[in-house]
Amino acid sequence: MKLPSASRRVPALVALLVAAISAPAQTGGLDPATQARVDEAVTTIRQADAQRKSVFLTRGTSSADRYMTLEQFRATRRKATLAAAEALLSVRGSFPKDAWKMLVSHLAEGGSMPLLVDRAQKELPTVVADETRRATAGKALEDLAGAIKKDESERESGRKKFFSLLEKQSSTSDDFISSLEKFNNAQTKLDDRIVQSMGALEQALTPAEWDELVRRISRVPAENAGKS
Repeated sequence: MKLPSASRRVPALVALLVAAISAPAQTGGLDPATQARVDEAVTTIRQADAQRKSVFLTRGTSSADRYMTLEQFRATRRKATLAAAEALLSVRGSFPKDAWKMLVSHLAEGGSMPLLVDRAQKELPTVVADETRRATAGKALEDLAGAIKKDESERESGRKKFFSLLEKQSSTSDDFISSLEKFNNAQTKLDDRIVQSMGALEQALTPAEWDELVRRISRVPAENAGKS
């Protein structure tokens, strides 16, 4: 997959963002080969998520590159999610119904990570001293937060649908494909709001302010320190 040019300039930022996203947990109960396939899919999504964020947080990234990154992230996530579903569906029949339900419940555990936009809103007052530009940046962040939180809501809805389908004894690969298409279509509708809000935020900040804000929100949370 060809990455936007801006993303190739910030390997350190990608590494930071990968570290800030929780690593996949061992599910327990799966054979090593299936577990490895699931872990590979989850790790692929983590890395794609970090890549997407790094492109958005790189000053000077064009709107076209940001749009392309969103499309690439969804394509990667779709492929990896289907790979995980296929791996799990291939062993579903070897589990008693109650044991399978328990395993799916364990797979579904884990809370969401703090949103970068929430951190940005908290850090903005100490990063931007100029009141006028701070107000402009704050409005851009408010618009961005609305879009990101809607995007996150769609993601959580899609996540619940995935595990609901996985738990059913009768679900098929086609069911997952259809569900993912609906999920991706819902998130695509938010692209304009996300890209335009990021552009407005970039215009409101000086290069130094942008770099400082990115530095602050990209720090690995203490609870994730040392995780990979």
